[in-house]
Amino acid sequence: MSSLRLLVSQIRYEQKTFWRNPAAGIFTIGFPIIFLLIFGSSHQSSKAVGSTGVSYDQYLIPAMLAYGLMNSCFSSLAVSMTIRRETGILKRVRGTPLPPYLFLGGVIGNSILISLYSTIILIAIGILEFNISWPVHLGAFFVIIFVGVVAFCAMGLAVTIFVPNADSAPAMVNGIYLPILFLSGVFFPFSKTSFLYRIGNFFPVSHFAQSLLGAFDQHSSGFGVAFHQIAIIAIWALIATWIAVRKFRWEPRK
Repeated sequence: MSSLRLLVSQIRYEQKTFWRNPAAGIFTIGFPIIFLLIFGSSHQSSKAVGSTGVSYDQYLIPAMLAYGLMNSCFSSLAVSMTIRRETGILKRVRGTPLPPYLFLGGVIGNSILISLYSTIILIAIGILEFNISWPVHLGAFFVIIFVGVVAFCAMGLAVTIFVPNADSAPAMVNGIYLPILFLSGVFFPFSKTSFLYRIGNFFPVSHFAQSLLGAFDQHSSGFGVAFHQIAIIAIWALIATWIAVRKFRWEPRK
């Protein structure tokens, strides 16, 4: 069987595993939708927020897209891979004829598909419920999504190195990515002069959300996105990939 067919088969298996666990779908795809509906239905949603110059509805859609992709590509991936490692599943996978890179490709491909589902649903809700237009700069939008997915998946694999066991995985991963989401202004933007904004601006989530906001902005010209923001996300992707390739473990801790 060719490598491509093996990869497709592995992605299909990962999809079946995911959808057979309804709780996973609720937490991974449902939470961004719930937060979008709650925050987007506030009575001040039509007012401009902070220094962004756009309404909260317009700001919220790219922000929830960032949350959704971070949820599926970072949090869920990191937790599931840690649990598989500590329960011996990854060790057994190494003993099968399936090449490790195809197994990881299937896991990452599953996360990408879930993030695409989340992206499509969130944009559809934004268009139908909050009168948000389709991304004006489609080329920039797809580039940002691609770079962001690569970065968050690589970060998800890299962070498993620091999680000691399966029991601590949900707490540690949520303890990492939830503060980053708040510091990155995903739920509420900070003033550009604030200390919290400068901290959040260090992480790729902030630049990812800001880049998506530019892709939706009807008043922006050219490509629609500042290239330095994409470069920052790409740098995080390269660093996380380097760490994951060198340090990722297949066997549980002794």
